[in-house]
Amino acid sequence: MSDLISVRGQHTSTLEDLDFIRFIYEKYSSATPEQVDYLVAIASHFNTTSDQIRENPFFASDGFASSTGVIVIGDGIVSMLAETGRDSKVVWSAILAHEWAHQLQFQNYGNWEYPVPGFIGTPESTRMTELEADFFTGYYLTHKRGGTYNWKRVEDVLLAFYNIGDCGFSNPGHHGNPLQRLEAAKQGYMLAASQQKAGQTPDSQYMHEAFISTLPIITELAQ
Repeated sequence: MSDLISVRGQHTSTLEDLDFIRFIYEKYSSATPEQVDYLVAIASHFNTTSDQIRENPFFASDGFASSTGVIVIGDGIVSMLAETGRDSKVVWSAILAHEWAHQLQFQNYGNWEYPVPGFIGTPESTRMTELEADFFTGYYLTHKRGGTYNWKRVEDVLLAFYNIGDCGFSNPGHHGNPLQRLEAAKQGYMLAASQQKAGQTPDSQYMHEAFISTLPIITELAQ
């Protein structure tokens, strides 16, 4: 599966590349040539007058996966969390593990059974798939054949992630509240710990079923 997925960076420096900005608008938007010129002129103005465009990590603070086999990780989200004293290696690994789990969901779309259909744009559906990605993250980061980090280091990083939010229970993009997200990762860690001596590396189907079995425990936390 690794040859089907590409990992790409999101960089604040891209905002200073006017040729690239022009290319994106010309290739992926319906803007007219005149509109593209106008938009590029705006970018040029802010690149000249702002001291935030390249310097502020906020502009590259995203991490996401697409169903086309692409994972994007922003420089900003890694650097901002590292500046809080978190281990940047664990930060990077955690983001990658979470987004890789989404790729597994995409690969198994239509085959994996959920209590609520996945990827239908409701709060319950989004929360479920996001918590599953957190479960996979906790498993991978602490498994002896994965990230090999101890739970304390992993928990420290994940607390920083999850305390950002969210409690938007009615929002279609709801990822789960901080307690639920941490519990999902902890359940993944506990599964990894239970398999250490046997040296097991279960397939994704086993992992999915393990998550589904723990989902009621996770979601009952401060709904």
